[in-house]
Amino acid sequence: MVTTIVIIVVPTLATAAFSLTDWSGFGEASFIGLENFRQLARDAGFLQSLKHAVIWTAIFLTVPIFMGRSVRSCSASPGLSRLFSSWCTSSRSRWRA
Repeated sequence: MVTTIVIIVVPTLATAAFSLTDWSGFGEASFIGLENFRQLARDAGFLQSLKHAVIWTAIFLTVPIFMGRSVRSCSASPGLSRLFSSWCTSSRSRWRA
């Protein structure tokens, strides 16, 4: 529990606090509230990057699950299981030669 607080909670809270300041990493930090987020909302490059990140996240969350479920359903069916098993075995033996 203590490790989780030290490694996850403290840095998360520090990041949230620093996001509300104008601070270069040196000197005094001045509180500016949500101004950093307002600037991000107006930045076309950031919005494009955010859009791409959301698309890639959606793809990499759904496609592997679909692929795994497809293989599972193929292997659960007796006829498809034999077909899938023979395909895997024959393709493996082809690559050994």
